[in-house]
Amino acid sequence: MDVQFSEAALPPIYSALRVTSEGFTVPQPLDVILEVEQQLGEGRVRCVAMEPTEGMVRGMKARGSRRPHNRAGRPWDAWPRAQRHRQPGGQAWPCAV
Repeated sequence: MDVQFSEAALPPIYSALRVTSEGFTVPQPLDVILEVEQQLGEGRVRCVAMEPTEGMVRGMKARGSRRPHNRAGRPWDAWPRAQRHRQPGGQAWPCAV
């Protein structure tokens, strides 16, 4: 997924971005974490989504953390929030990273 910024505000590689559906009419609220993988030039970065992007549309705002995305331990959780990838009983779903 490509994200546009001003060239002066380009996020560093491996930093986390957060995209929300705030201000958009969507069936379900969207809150997706992206990780910057490449700086493409002209203010654009290419990112990898850390969770499903269903419902994402062009024009949604991305907010950067300016910190590296932490994959150790909790790979789907760049911002502090409840883990959504849990089985009943509290055990984590197995996932390949």
